[in-house]
Amino acid sequence: MTCSTEFQRFSIQIRIFVTSNMHTTYSLLCREVLEEYTSRMQIFTELVSKAMAKSLNLEADCFLNQFGKQATLKARFNYYSPCQRPDLVLGLRAHADGSGYTIILQDDVEGLQVFKDERWFTVPAISDALLVLMGDQMEVWLMVIFYVILTG
Repeated sequence: MTCSTEFQRFSIQIRIFVTSNMHTTYSLLCREVLEEYTSRMQIFTELVSKAMAKSLNLEADCFLNQFGKQATLKARFNYYSPCQRPDLVLGLRAHADGSGYTIILQDDVEGLQVFKDERWFTVPAISDALLVLMGDQMEVWLMVIFYVILTG
């Protein structure tokens, strides 16, 4: 979300792409932080994948095998400043995530919405919790699995 008025617009979006030729102290620090983040998110995603497979009575690695050994992990960090006038908030356009999972760390400000049954629902913000959303890729895999199960 962006808080916008006629005179001011507050929005900071940070996209960090780490390359092997970054040499400054700042970029090295960012690189170290992103490498640690990537390592931990990979572990977390594997745990989620295995838990979801187990809950569906599937082989523990079935989703991990679909992603492959070199699965893509993208990091995007957004900061949206508080807005004292919610009537001026401009949100992102409706979209679907093409990934297997989208993992979100929310702050205390509600704003994320999901569309279900022709209606928008606000997702409650839970501090210090990771919100795991199934992306389009996972949805397709699950539809195939359920189709195979149902048709025998």
